[in-house]
Amino acid sequence: MNQKKNAVFTIAFPAAVFLIFTLADLLHGDRIFSETENRVLASRPAFSSESLFSGEYTAALEKYLTDQFVGRDKWIRLKTETDLLMQHQEIGGVYLSKEDYLI
Repeated sequence: MNQKKNAVFTIAFPAAVFLIFTLADLLHGDRIFSETENRVLASRPAFSSESLFSGEYTAALEKYLTDQFVGRDKWIRLKTETDLLMQHQEIGGVYLSKEDYLI
């Protein structure tokens, strides 16, 4: 019986987390500009059968989903702080030098 509960939890917990993040992404409004990255974020691509079959739609959708997920800035900050704690010298193509200079 305990093994059955573990199996249900192993499936139900990740599925619930996935569902919560999916719903949050759907309800969350799109952002136009990222202050932390100083760039314009991708907007929702227009769907057409031609763009779907050519692969343009899926490429644009991937960029859109990467730019617009909920809590994106917090996840990026968490990753950066983790990399700093692990004393990485390069984070996202930016090299850290002495006295906190970025190259």
